[in-house]
Amino acid sequence: MNFLKTLGITALGMLAVTSCKLEKDIEQVLPADSKNAKEELNIPNDFDFSTGRPITLVLGENIITEATKFNIYEYDSSIIESGEEAADDVDGVSKSERVMGKKITSRLLLPKSKGNEFTIVIPTYVNKLYITKQVDGITSAEIVNVGMGKTSHQLFAEKTLAPLSDILYGVNANKQLFTINATTGDLTIVNGSIPGGGSIACAFDQVNRLVYYVVNSAPFALYAYSIDNDTFTYKGDVGSTGPRLEYREQDGMLYYSTLSKIYIVDPSNADIIDTYIVNGLHNNGFGDVAFTETGEMYMCTLSGLYRLDVSGPSSYEAVRINATTLPFKPTSLTFDTDDNLWLAANINGEGRTIIMDKITGGWQFVHQPFNLLINDLTTKLYDKSQIPKDDTDGDGVIDFFDDYPEDPELATDVWGPSEFGVGTLLFEDLWPNQGDYDFNDLVLNYKIQMVLNADDEVVHVIWHYKIKNVGASYKNGFGFELALPPSVITSVSGQILTSGGISLASNGTENGQTNAVIIVMDDNTSVHNSTPSFEVKVNFVSGLTLEKLNIKKINPFIFVNGSRKIEVHLIDNKPTDLASSSLFGTQDDVSVPGSGTYYRNVENMPWALDIQHDIPFLVERKNIMLGYLHFLAWAQSGGASYTDWYTDAPGYRDTAYLIP
Repeated sequence: MNFLKTLGITALGMLAVTSCKLEKDIEQVLPADSKNAKEELNIPNDFDFSTGRPITLVLGENIITEATKFNIYEYDSSIIESGEEAADDVDGVSKSERVMGKKITSRLLLPKSKGNEFTIVIPTYVNKLYITKQVDGITSAEIVNVGMGKTSHQLFAEKTLAPLSDILYGVNANKQLFTINATTGDLTIVNGSIPGGGSIACAFDQVNRLVYYVVNSAPFALYAYSIDNDTFTYKGDVGSTGPRLEYREQDGMLYYSTLSKIYIVDPSNADIIDTYIVNGLHNNGFGDVAFTETGEMYMCTLSGLYRLDVSGPSSYEAVRINATTLPFKPTSLTFDTDDNLWLAANINGEGRTIIMDKITGGWQFVHQPFNLLINDLTTKLYDKSQIPKDDTDGDGVIDFFDDYPEDPELATDVWGPSEFGVGTLLFEDLWPNQGDYDFNDLVLNYKIQMVLNADDEVVHVIWHYKIKNVGASYKNGFGFELALPPSVITSVSGQILTSGGISLASNGTENGQTNAVIIVMDDNTSVHNSTPSFEVKVNFVSGLTLEKLNIKKINPFIFVNGSRKIEVHLIDNKPTDLASSSLFGTQDDVSVPGSGTYYRNVENMPWALDIQHDIPFLVERKNIMLGYLHFLAWAQSGGASYTDWYTDAPGYRDTAYLIP
């Protein structure tokens, strides 16, 4: 069983926006009384379009005595906590201090890991972190105030949490109660005709080992199934329909939800003791609710994944995580031991399981289709005190934590932007001319997989690419620069080079470069037509720390129409050594080489974008502001407003100008 590792990355994660002198179609999205389009583009001179900042977390001395997993979350101190006493203070974190933000990253550290600090990238709006530490089944947590630069703190007082597992219990409208082994996909029918009738809502009480379910017909009876005694107990009638249900360990209550309401239900007698309203859902049909081990609440509906933040005495505010509506109707939401979310859907009469990360809402199907409906799933958590201590490859990482249990040279994966989600790079290729500003000359999905050994060193990195669109008539190439010398790389594989115009050293890096430059492809049109999905692997001479690899400084670029002298980069990213400086400061470009100002125009808009989600691209020759209606407001605010401008929230997109 492998733990999801996600790294908050913004260097293939730094947003940038290109230049434009507005033409007729852009006038449609500017104020009607605008006399001078340039004056309306009031972009701050120092706005770098970044949505993240690096911080360094320093651990206490001798804190890593055995395999230790850290989970790092955003924490929003501005959330109003109402109706809950600050009781049972444990480790300095009271019950009233909830984990409000999404997970940023996980790190697995070992006693032989080098150094006592690591650097992550967090969203710029975060001023507190909630950090948990897991050691041999024991979990502890603390809230950390973070500022720019290093944040030093001692980890941790310990407390025991509920055991963990990866057995999914499920119910359906056909009166079936069943289990699915999350690892193998093995299906077992526990009971083929559960008391009361069919159900589309279930939940699991880890402490008492009970599966709760609500019958899907009036009066909506609540039952509890004991997995130890194989018995069913009628608890009472809820009196309301679902379909969302989960048990919250922190208060011992069932959370039962329909549309935009959440009922707090006493599991002992099915009484509704409180009702909450959820604000901010874009579509409130279908789905489910789930809780992290620290009590943070998530909801999934037809419009995707949300984090629910308490916003008043009887209300939650839904904070959307995924950028695009899901292509299926979700029926389930539950967390597993790896802090992954499991969803389900019924497609063509068959149940499907889906795994999702809570960072981007990225997802993928798991297991083969099941020959039964899955109307809800809940998780019986694995008892971590029973984790086998086997270490097949003898690298010091037990198999349970080891992503490569039979390879002593490899141990764990760190992903960016997430394991199940992808980022999107979008380029304009007419630099230094502004072009048509449709950002579809090259649209490239990417995912970064950093593979570490047991010493917490990066052995190799795999870039996963998919060309989503080539809207240019030019045959453009694509590559990236690392903040490392070429000598640290032993080999590069997976490049698609066909023109014969790229000079490579024996290790696969480009000749004539001070830093290591990897040319991924030299003709995006040819690759798009033949091999749109591919991988590029970079092997290192010896293991590198994540800090030395410095993934946030990856510098992606295109080179135009086969010319290595003409490069287009993200805003303020320097060109490589082979690029010509003769075009800087010409036409629409106001770059000042040597000053840190690159690939900007007079309105402070750039020629490339990097988004941490998969998003639709623009119809040919249609300005991005026509498809993404709050793009300009985001840029003019210096990134303070409409930070989710690229999502499909109501009023955010005009789909007439977008291609999925």
